Amino acid sequence: MHFVPSLKSTGAAALLLLSASFAHAAIVAYDFTATVGDMTYYAHTSPTGPGPGVAVASSSYAGKLISRGDRVRGHFFYDTALGQFLGIPPALPGAESALYGGPGYARTMAGVKYTVGNDGVRFASVDTPVISVIDNRFVDVVHIVALTANSQSGLQQEVGIDFIDSRHRALNSISLPGEIKPADYTQMAVYNAFTYASRDDALNVKMTIDSLTPSLPVPEPEGYAMLLAGLGLLTVLTRHKVARDVEA
Repeated sequence: MHFVPSLKSTGAAALLLLSASFAHAAIVAYDFTATVGDMTYYAHTSPTGPGPGVAVASSSYAGKLISRGDRVRGHFFYDTALGQFLGIPPALPGAESALYGGPGYARTMAGVKYTVGNDGVRFASVDTPVISVIDNRFVDVVHIVALTANSQSGLQQEVGIDFIDSRHRALNSISLPGEIKPADYTQMAVYNAFTYASRDDALNVKMTIDSLTPSLPVPEPEGYAMLLAGLGLLTVLTRHKVARDVEA
């Protein structure tokens, strides 16, 4: 006696495998759009710190032109399940801030990536970002930091993505929020600092985030097996249905 599952029940199983791989996701990707705002050029950055900054409307410091009003499109991954405190102990009594990151993030797809303008400066982090949380009587902040460097040109970029709440609605502790809701924050912005290893100047660019949209969760490594199994099963079902239609 041969057991041949029905297409309907097998299809349901395939869909279950697909949905399960995302149900166990620990990382959420956020797509965002932003607008370039304030730009400041610093002629000297060391050894005593930044010198007087000069506001500029546009600059080719980073290799391509960036101008105020340029549109920015990108995404970042936000992970609360694998984040680990960098300090030991993780938080002292009365602490008002905490850092997350470390070995846990190395196993994730955490990262930051965006493009300024249609063919402008691109940023793609080569490391895993560190997320810090600040929760005090003055302001609440979720701060994501990512770095990248171009070995050929020597251009170095440090990017901070800030979600600031001066109304104290977003946080009630120094733990990472489970998700980022734009309505909870009074200011959302990306700060990009450009420097060169062989130079003493710098360009700081502020980009105001206009929209923030969560996209599909990213499966954990073990979730990919379930995802591939589900896709494979759906492929077999599709071929089987086509073959039956042809014979009919």
